[in-house]
Order: sequence, then structure tokens, then C-alpha cells
Amino acid sequence: MSTFLFYELIRLNNYQIKKEDFDNEFMSHPDYPSLSAVKDTLDKFDIENIIAEFNNSHFNKLPNTFISSLKENSELILVKKKESSVLITNNFQHKKEIDISIFLENWSGLVIAVEKQKSTSKINIDIDNIIKKSFIIVITLILYFFYLNFDRYEFLYAFISLIGLCYCIEIYKTQHEINSKFIDKICSSKKENSCQMVMQEDRINIFGLKLSDMALLYFLTTTIFSLFLNKTQFIIILLSSLSIISVIYSIYIQFFKIRKTCKICLILIGIILSNSLICFLHFEFRFSTRVFLLCLIYFFIITPLYIYVNKIININKKLNHDNLINTRFKRNYDIFKRELFSSKQVNFKYKDLFFIGKKESKIHITLILNLECFFCKEAFYILKDIYLSNREYISLQIRFNFFNKPKLPEIGNFIKHLIYAYNKGENEFFSTFDKWYIQKYHFSKEESLINDFMEIEDISKENISEKLNDSPMLLINGYLFSQKYQIEDIYYFIEEIIKEYYNNDK
Repeated sequence: MSTFLFYELIRLNNYQIKKEDFDNEFMSHPDYPSLSAVKDTLDKFDIENIIAEFNNSHFNKLPNTFISSLKENSELILVKKKESSVLITNNFQHKKEIDISIFLENWSGLVIAVEKQKSTSKINIDIDNIIKKSFIIVITLILYFFYLNFDRYEFLYAFISLIGLCYCIEIYKTQHEINSKFIDKICSSKKENSCQMVMQEDRINIFGLKLSDMALLYFLTTTIFSLFLNKTQFIIILLSSLSIISVIYSIYIQFFKIRKTCKICLILIGIILSNSLICFLHFEFRFSTRVFLLCLIYFFIITPLYIYVNKIININKKLNHDNLINTRFKRNYDIFKRELFSSKQVNFKYKDLFFIGKKESKIHITLILNLECFFCKEAFYILKDIYLSNREYISLQIRFNFFNKPKLPEIGNFIKHLIYAYNKGENEFFSTFDKWYIQKYHFSKEESLINDFMEIEDISKENISEKLNDSPMLLINGYLFSQKYQIEDIYYFIEEIIKEYYNNDK
């Protein structure tokens, strides 16, 4: 499922979220692509939302923009209300304006809406927009160079090559599942699936390169060689001659093999033939051995480089896809709960020292740390954040694997200070951890106010007796947090855990 409609709904309501972040959160949800996944994703980004069904009588009270569907088609659409009509946009960005009465006759009643903000949520530097503007500036400068140095046919050839290069980049983006509004508008409905069929019929595979890759390499080369047209015209004529072979192959696939045309391919063929016609009619074949050798060097550099970059992009694409599937599996609460309760429940004897929160909390989290462990710092701040965000539901105990002869002498001094700070209150307790982990404060022996480590050592012995030797380790109500998960994965489940323990009693 495309996330275009959801992201557009968010954008129109003045929220600024990176599309990549939204896509990853939504597509990695265990219930993707259900409406519960949509709601949880919107909740994750603190976007007030409602997903419900309404009667026609409520239509006027609905927000001006929302996502819905029609009875005749279950696919989602973006709805924008106007005075006497509505503008609907589908996932292919195809827009259609219809009368309100006609819309209501076919409306399913489903509404996915978000609370509109008065202004954008935050200033966000759009890197993609900066890249696009920079690209436009570069193209403008190149065109200006062509205009100053070439006659009208040379300029026209260079201009068409530049158009072909930009067009092939958009095709490349689409083939690697990167949204291209331009290509989507060309194939803007389900009937245009012939585009996909034609591309799938492309059997050419030379070192992983398909016909579309060769087209991109072709226009990249002709654009670069256009900068030196007075020297490279004979090379361009040779390239244009070779390009006719790919045109014939594409026409054969469309008209004789699958008998379906592809708008994307036909436009590309038109660009190639236009350029070829100009070079055949107006360029001169003046062979130069020196230029030919330089062009060979260019091809031996650019082709392997393109193949390598293309391979890396394909590998990353597969890794990202696999990561989404794995994260979707990992975020499944039923699997997490099964793993959690498969461990033996631990009932600690020493529960009072470094206990934070309400004694009557139904959810108690135990975190076992070792102050010589590098990873314990991150685990501590994750659990601190979880506790502070849900303190009305959760209690927390920090336990240490510690004995009175640590490798670093200041660890003992820190423990003494921590006991003293704990007795002064929660804020002082957390502040002491900040001094240790963030400020790298060195606690001296002279500053120490408590010298009794007996309870700390008893806790450590109890940890070891329960085979809780490693650190960091996390337990939820005495059940060991599975090592198949990272500690930060608790963010995925904490809301479900709270719902389970507190809603069951209602």
C-alpha cells in the first residue's frame, strides 16, 4: 500500500514529518496495512486523529480534508471538500472533481481525519527540496552554456539529451520504489499496468543492467559529450546508431510480444528518436583517434562505476525491505508476550533499594546494570524515559552487579553517593546518574557520605543466584525481557503492556 494519501493528509494539516520516517513506522507495523496500523502510526507522531464511520448527515461537520473510500471501490481516496463539490485524489495522484450529491450516493462513510494545526509543527529543513533546487540551478547553468556556445541544432540536441537524462532518472526512481510524481501522472490509473508489464518483459540483463539502465547511461553520456560537441559528434552518431537497436527491441516487446503499449516507454522512444534524427541530419562524422581513445577510457570508468553503484542501491533496497519485514515481525505484541512469559518468573527478596514509583503499580520493571558496562548507559536512559512518561502505571527498580572491589575506584564512591541521593528523592537520584553518565563527574572518597555496601552486595549475590550475571538486563514483573529483542524495543510494547494490565480490571 502506498503511503501517499496519508502523507498528503498530514502535510495539508500543517504537520512536518519526514516521509521516510512515516513510511518506516507505518510499513513496519505488525498489522500493516490495516487501519489499526494507520492509527498507531499517527499516534506515534502525536497527531490527533479519528478513524470511524459516519452517516451522510454528518458530512457537513467533517473536516475539509480527510481520507475515505467509495462503495464501488474499497481503495482509499483523499477527499477535499468544496462549496458544491468534492475533489478526490487516488493513490496514483489522479484527481477528479464530482458533485457532493453524487459523492454521498457512493460514499462508504469511512473517515480517516487528523486535527489541523494552526501553523506548521516545526521548522524542518527539507533536504530533498534543497537537492531539487540545486539540480535545477545546475541544469540552468548547463543550458546557458549550450546557448552561448552552440548553433540551434546543437543546442536542441543538448537540450533534448538533458530532458532524456532527467526523464530516465525519474524512471530509475520508480523502478527502485522511490515516488516519482511525474511518472505517476503518466501512469495514473490501474489500467496503465501495461507499463509494469512491459518493464517486466525486459529480459536484457548485462552485469545487472536492464534496458532502462542503459537508457540512463546513454543520456548521461550524450549530455556529458554535448559539452564538447565540436569534438564528439562522430561518437554521438555511433551511440545514436546503437540506440536504434534498443528502440526496435522495445517496440517488438510492446507491439508483438505482449501487445500492450507503455506510455513511459513510448515517450522515451520519442526522445531517443528525436535526438537521433538531429544528429543524423546535422552532425558530421569527423573521426579522431585521440577523442575515440578518451571516450573509451570514459566508458571503461563510467560503466563499471554505474554497475557498482546500481548493485549497492539494489542491495540496500533489499536490506531495507527485509528490515521492514523483520521489524514488522519483531513488533508483534503476541510474539513478544509469548517470549516474555516463556521465562521463569523471578521473585526478588531485596526490592526496596533504588525503587522508584508507586508500590501499588501493576507493572514493575527491573533494570540490572553494571557501571563498567558501556551499553548500560543507553539502557538506563531508555528505562528512565519509559518510567517518566508512564509513571502513573509503572514502578522501576535499579539493581547493580557490584562487589566492593570494582576495577574503577570511583565506582564505589558513586554507589555511596547514589544511596545518599536516593534517600533525598527521585530527582536527586536521577541527577546523580546524569553526573556519572553525562558529566563524567569523578566522585571522590572524601565526598562520600555512606560506607555500607552490604545491601548492594546482597542484591548482586541475589542477581547471580538467579543467573542474572549479564548487563544490562531487563525484567517486567519478574519475567526476563527476551534477548531476541534490543532493550529499546520496549518502546514498541509499553502501551500494549499498560493496556493489558490496566484494562483487564475494568
